[in-house]
Amino acid sequence: MDIEIDVSHLAQATNRMQGALSETSLPYVSMLAGASTLQFSATDRSVAVFSASQCDVRELGEVSVPARLLCNIARQLPAGKIRLQKHRSSLLLSSMEMELQMRIPLLEGLPWKEAPDVKETQSSCRISSTKLSFLLGQIQGCLSQDAQQNYAAVAYFHRRGTTGLRVVGTDGFRLSYCEVAAEMSPSFLQGTGICLSKRGVSELMRMCHEVDGEIELVLFESATKLLAKSGDYHLFFSLSAVEYPNYLGVLPKGLSSQVLLSKSDLLHSIKRILLVSDKSNAVVLSFARNQFTLQAKSADASEGKESVVIDFDTDKEISLVINGKFLQDALSTFSDAQVMVAFQNEDTPIVLSEAETGGSSMYESKHLLVPIKESAV
Repeated sequence: MDIEIDVSHLAQATNRMQGALSETSLPYVSMLAGASTLQFSATDRSVAVFSASQCDVRELGEVSVPARLLCNIARQLPAGKIRLQKHRSSLLLSSMEMELQMRIPLLEGLPWKEAPDVKETQSSCRISSTKLSFLLGQIQGCLSQDAQQNYAAVAYFHRRGTTGLRVVGTDGFRLSYCEVAAEMSPSFLQGTGICLSKRGVSELMRMCHEVDGEIELVLFESATKLLAKSGDYHLFFSLSAVEYPNYLGVLPKGLSSQVLLSKSDLLHSIKRILLVSDKSNAVVLSFARNQFTLQAKSADASEGKESVVIDFDTDKEISLVINGKFLQDALSTFSDAQVMVAFQNEDTPIVLSEAETGGSSMYESKHLLVPIKESAV
């Protein structure tokens, strides 16, 4: 193999490869030089990444090299063209702009592997990278590898009606979901849902941040793999076999009280109050006639209390103890200036959503927080 490629293209491709390097004992990147392109691939147990870049090919061929070394070198190369040349048991990198030459050892016995075959009949969904990024961002904070429940480490994708694509995340103490309209084939997620790992969600977010345009999601017939693709950038995910709980059954219905609050004011208040809370991040939310109060304290006698005037008519004060960090995470996902807080009593989960104004009609997004039973406040 002997090719010349722009350093920016090499850096972009190697950055994409990092999504498939964490769950393998020997992380490596394979490269295949074709007629006018250099293809890249990296694979571990749950993610496979394929990418292609334009280049000038002097000699066809393929190589496999240690992934982290290649990625680190690619980030530090000077701008311009770089020559990649297979020479005996090494890959030589030579700058076309200056006197620079580096050598990477080849990994023998690791031939190029073609991407999994996806039939044209597979069910698919087309969605803009901006919309998909927003969708995933709403639930990403609920995913946890450390929770006892196995469903806490996955995001649940399912279909709602003809065009509704909904993603759900929960760790058992909070639950978030978001639904947007997407162009889906009739068979895509019809009658079933899929679970994507937290790492898979992170890699899909990486694609969204890089791609400016449309992303196609393709579900394999076996429903065990998902392909996300945009141009020459392809991500293959092994889907989780976790049985997702019936989250619809825990969504509170008929919440009798609703309060409209400023997102910015509430976010700043909760940040201040959390400074004096203990490790549980327990914060008391109190709703009285025309007044909303946040308060917290810790075992070392630190204490904080903040009240704001609200439009709320009630004869009985309602107080709920929740995890203030979870509240902060939920508020950080909102784009509207105001947030609606719906609640019933101290034992019922509260539901946060954006005020139904402006662009909020383009999606449905809700965040549910379970009250802390035993207050540490």
